[in-house]
Amino acid sequence: MSAKAGVGFAESLLSENQLAPYAVRAVAKAFLTDNSPKKALEVIARIESENIAHWLLYRKAEAQLAIDDNNGALKSANVALKLAENDPKAKDRISIYHDLLSKCYEQLKENTNALSELGIAIKKCTDSRYKQELKNALNILKH
Repeated sequence: MSAKAGVGFAESLLSENQLAPYAVRAVAKAFLTDNSPKKALEVIARIESENIAHWLLYRKAEAQLAIDDNNGALKSANVALKLAENDPKAKDRISIYHDLLSKCYEQLKENTNALSELGIAIKKCTDSRYKQELKNALNILKH
């Protein structure tokens, strides 16, 4: 599905009164892909805070970073990581949460924390291709 088709689908879902959290995640991702982080945040806000899962908080943090709400992104990313650590299904993907935290710290000019989180992401990464991307990002951040 193209980005434009994804956004069209996302827009059609927004007309529904009740969206399941998984649908909200898909809509938010479509808006993020289309470089529309404010729309992503609007749809995420439709989920009550006690029902928000780590994967939705991950998208929220991405959107917050995109609009330079770096402190908000850091808060969302930290909560997302804590929730993901308690989800056995997230174990193999936990490195993405550390990578996201690294990006938050980098935007806040906290390079020591950014490097630390990126190191943890590399250590916990189970996907060889993604691990190489993380190593490349680490080398760039070091210089």
